[in-house]
Amino acid sequence: MLRPAIKFTIGDKLYDQQVVTFRLRRTQLPALDRLEVLLPVAAKFDASPGDDCNLKLDGGDDGATVFTGTLSAVRSDFSGLHLVAHNGGLRLARYRPAASFERMSVGDIIAGYCADAGVAMGNCVKGPALSLYVADGRSTAAEEIARLAGYAGALGAFNGAGELYVTGEGGPAGEMALRYGRELLGAESTRGLTPNIAVTAVGEGAGAPASTRGRWVISDFFTGNAPTPGVGRRLVARPELRTTEDARTASAALAQRQAMAWWPVKLRLWLNPKIEPGMRLQLSDMPGSLPLEECRVSQVISSAMPGGAMTTEVWASGFMENASELPGAIGGLL
Repeated sequence: MLRPAIKFTIGDKLYDQQVVTFRLRRTQLPALDRLEVLLPVAAKFDASPGDDCNLKLDGGDDGATVFTGTLSAVRSDFSGLHLVAHNGGLRLARYRPAASFERMSVGDIIAGYCADAGVAMGNCVKGPALSLYVADGRSTAAEEIARLAGYAGALGAFNGAGELYVTGEGGPAGEMALRYGRELLGAESTRGLTPNIAVTAVGEGAGAPASTRGRWVISDFFTGNAPTPGVGRRLVARPELRTTEDARTASAALAQRQAMAWWPVKLRLWLNPKIEPGMRLQLSDMPGSLPLEECRVSQVISSAMPGGAMTTEVWASGFMENASELPGAIGGLL
């Protein structure tokens, strides 16, 4: 029989048997990861907000560190100590950058924001070079990174070690196979009415970099091939983009994010600490009433309740290998 285990560490103190309940949400920017832990009233505790902490979970056959961050709140009541912790996402959410960047890639700007906020980075897309990008202080760094990542067809999420990954998969990624009747306790898949709207990102063209007119804006970015906006066609302004190839990438990313809302998937399974945002899940032996073969993870919620089993809930979307092949991608424009 599998014996799940919890190891919650604050500083040099380990709490394992003392953990009454926990709930960990891992998601994608600009949303934030959040860990909640309840310790009993009698637990010896002398930590305070700002102290380092981490959580390791073991589903019974293999363990993994699923969260690394700092305590952000400590609340006491008659039921015990309620602890809340966040990783670097909270620092990004509290930082509102006001700066302008010239001739820098998406990846370099994201790396700069993370360095400013003291957030460790894993893999990060390079993305297109932006002639000029301005952050006016109204958006958080988490929101700015999510926006920039979209230009490269990417999403950002933290791994268990607290490092931010900005990738085309949407996080640390990887693959895992799950089987109906083995790991899966429940599943649901919803196919919504597809709007069939072609989404086209429109930037601002310019002369060749060495030209004396290199910064002059061309009046028609698509030189006569742009669609006319209407019921089935949507133009989205992305003035930072300077090439039609970069616009193609941004358009496909917009289409894929839109399509995620058309095909939401939810899975419930026994505690599985290996599943991360961005991961591709292959589903086998699914019943005929649920013909779902694979999906891409956007959010993972692991939890345990007193006297109950430890479980993992996965929010995902039906997997699409190539967003540009979707009906509403870019309509063959480019």
